[in-house]
Amino acid sequence: MSLFREATAQVHAKQVPLLGEHTKVLWVGDSVIERLGWFAQLPIPPHVGMLAKGGDRMCHLLWRLENTPVLPSVRKVILHIGINDISNLSARRTAEQNCAFVESTLMPTFGLVLERLRVVAPAAAVVFVPLCGFKDASLHARAVALFNERAHRFPGLAVDDAFWTVHRVFESGAAIATDASGGGLKAWERKPAPGSFLEKHAPSLAAAAAAA
Repeated sequence: MSLFREATAQVHAKQVPLLGEHTKVLWVGDSVIERLGWFAQLPIPPHVGMLAKGGDRMCHLLWRLENTPVLPSVRKVILHIGINDISNLSARRTAEQNCAFVESTLMPTFGLVLERLRVVAPAAAVVFVPLCGFKDASLHARAVALFNERAHRFPGLAVDDAFWTVHRVFESGAAIATDASGGGLKAWERKPAPGSFLEKHAPSLAAAAAAA
């Protein structure tokens, strides 16, 4: 088992026991989902279950879903996955090669994730949060746009562009305040700056994502 898979397994072992009949909403994916509640400075409601870990790729999420019990009580899944698969593509690849990889590999894997989600949460509507995070000039930007466009084609999958605004957290340095101690905290460990985009919008985004 790789070190990353081992770390994923350790997080999974802590998250799964917290799921149960009380779980009505399931947050699934990577750091965008994992940190949504934290960004909002709100406790995650007890009816919301978490299956998310920063840095996870789709293969890691598939493993997690294959090792998650069926949750018939879940009515909604909020999903964000795929950005780490794209960001880890070699910079030596062309934009065309990246897009070809999305078509040939990532979208079929995304389909497997959706299939497994419907096994784990058979009564749930699945809402996909579109990917973001690359500048338009990036070699990866076209791959992200293609991934989002192809995601719209999966039957029964809702793609909610309203949640896209959560990505402003990663793109706007003004969204995060420096910690008072000056201790060099990472961005997601800092508190929202008063009056910032993050302070204004993260609570409503988290509340929308948690709504059963």
